[in-house]
Amino acid sequence: MTTNARNLGIAQQAITYVESKMTIGADNKWSDKFASLFAAETSGSCVARIRKSPYPSPRLEQLREMARRALIAGCGNCGEQAAIAFFWLHDRKVAPLEYMTRTNADHAFVVIGRKLDSSFDKPLEWGENCIICDPWAGKVYTIRNVSKKMYGSGPFDPRTVYRFEPEEGQ
Repeated sequence: MTTNARNLGIAQQAITYVESKMTIGADNKWSDKFASLFAAETSGSCVARIRKSPYPSPRLEQLREMARRALIAGCGNCGEQAAIAFFWLHDRKVAPLEYMTRTNADHAFVVIGRKLDSSFDKPLEWGENCIICDPWAGKVYTIRNVSKKMYGSGPFDPRTVYRFEPEEGQ
């Protein structure tokens, strides 16, 4: 199996895992908002509740707490869902692994396999094995398709919030 195929497969498994945990869902997806109208708690009130208390520092602990709260509550928008996927992949030693956000759109996602020395503004140079894992959208795709499939309009302008790359020998 090629690295690309392995990355696509593990990213899809992460999305399946996140979907199984989102029992209430996102408050910015109409399908989740509608479905939660008939639940004990709406997606809007659930997301507001898990975001009420500030997250700890440093950045990795912020992501971990974001994922923990979303898992317990069964709700979260793209940031929380990407954090859940990030730690699911992290626990399986998938690397290099990045939690990213768009600077020009309110969206978070996970990237598997980006070359460390690649430029953010040139995603087609991130590497042939680079995969986008976007649990909120329920999509997994290669970096070649980012401009067609990524949520948000305008140019793709990402930034890394946290990168995991195991040290030698791990």
